[in-house]
Amino acid sequence: MKNINWKKLIPHVIAVAIFAIIAIIYCKPAFDGKVLQQDDTSQWRAMAQSSFKFKETHGHFPLWTNSMFCGMPAYQIAMDLENVFSTEPLNKIVTLGLPKPASFFFLACICFYFLACALCCNPYVAIATALSYAYCTYNPIIIAVGHETKMLAIAWMPALIGSLVLLFDKKYIWGTFLTAFTSAYLIGANHLQITYYTAIIIVFMSIGFAVYCFMHKQIKHLFVVAALAILAALVGVGNNIMTLRTTSEYGKLSIRGGSALATENDKGKATKTGLNKDYAMSYSLYKTEPLAMMIPRAFGGGSGEIDEAKSKAVEKLSEMQPQLAQQLQGYIQASYWGGIGATAGPPYIGAIICFLAFIGFVILDNKYKWWILACTVFTLMLSWGKYFDGFNTWMLAHLPAYDKFRA
Repeated sequence: MKNINWKKLIPHVIAVAIFAIIAIIYCKPAFDGKVLQQDDTSQWRAMAQSSFKFKETHGHFPLWTNSMFCGMPAYQIAMDLENVFSTEPLNKIVTLGLPKPASFFFLACICFYFLACALCCNPYVAIATALSYAYCTYNPIIIAVGHETKMLAIAWMPALIGSLVLLFDKKYIWGTFLTAFTSAYLIGANHLQITYYTAIIIVFMSIGFAVYCFMHKQIKHLFVVAALAILAALVGVGNNIMTLRTTSEYGKLSIRGGSALATENDKGKATKTGLNKDYAMSYSLYKTEPLAMMIPRAFGGGSGEIDEAKSKAVEKLSEMQPQLAQQLQGYIQASYWGGIGATAGPPYIGAIICFLAFIGFVILDNKYKWWILACTVFTLMLSWGKYFDGFNTWMLAHLPAYDKFRA
C-alpha cells in the first residue's frame, strides 16, 4: 500500500465518477423504473417465448424450436452458456451494477478511457474523448432499437485495442492478460460483425507496428508480441467456443452459408459461401454520406421522423383529396434520403471531433498516423458497398468471411 502513488489515482477516480454521474443523469428514466420500447428486443423475446416456457418446466433451454421457420435450432435464439470463464459477474462489477442502458454508456466510457490512457493521453483529455465515443449519436440510436449486443461489442472494442497497445509497448504481462480478458468479453457480446470489424482494425494496427519494428530493428520484440497476442486471442476464442461452434454450424445451413441455386438474373450475385451480393450490400452508404459524421442531418434524420404537428407539408396534405394525399405522404415523410433506404438515425460523430481528428493526422506520431489513416479510408470504402461496386464486389469474393455480413 505504501508503494501506491495515490496522487496518480485521483484523475482515474474522477474519471469513473464523471462517467457514472453522466450515465445516471442521461438515463434517469431507467432509474425511475421505465424501460425502452426496443423493437428488436421485443421481437427476440417473442421468438424465444416457447424456449423460455420450456425452461420453466424442464430447467434448461431446448435445442430445437418449432416456432421459427417451421423448425430450427433453438440455440440460435436462447441458450444456456457453459463458458470456462463466466463474464457476467465481472461485467456487473465493471459497470458498477448500473441498469441498462446506463451500463452500456458507462462501459463504453471506461473502455475508451483505458485506450486513451494506454496511448499516454492526459487523463482529462482521455475523459473528454471517452465521453465523445460513448455518447456519439449512433450509440443511443442502436440502443433505442434494441441492438444491445452490438452496443456491448462497440463498448468493448477500444479496450481490446488498448490491451494490444500495451503489448506493443513491451508491457507483456498486463498486455497479454488484458488482451485475453477483453477478447473474451468482446466475443462474448455475441455480435460477430462488430468483432469482425475490430479484427480489421487490429490487422491494420499490426501491419503498422510490424513496419515500425522492422524500421527500428525490433524483430525479436515483434515475434514476442505476435506470440503473446495469438495466445491471448486463443483464450478469448476458447472461452466462447460453444457460441462460435454452434453459430458456425448453423451458418452453413442459413443464407450466410451461400446457395448453389441461382436464376438467370442471379448469376454473379449468388455465392456458394456467403450472402447474396444484393443482400450483403443492402446497407450501402452513398459516397458522400460519410459527411453525416461531421455535418448534422447531411442526409436527413431517421426514416419517418417528421413531426406532423409542425410540418407545413403534412398540413397541406390534410387539405388535399384523400387519394392524392395518400400517394404523396410516403415521399414527404421520408426524412432520410441516404443510400441505406431506411434507418433510425444518422451516424453523427460531431464536427469538433472530426476537426480534432484531422489535426491529429497532422501532428500524430508516425507510429500511429498511417495505419489509422489507411484503416479509416479502407473502412469508408467498405461502407460505400454497391455504390463502389468494383472494389466491394472483389472484397466480397476475396476478403475472408466478409460475405457473412451486410455492408
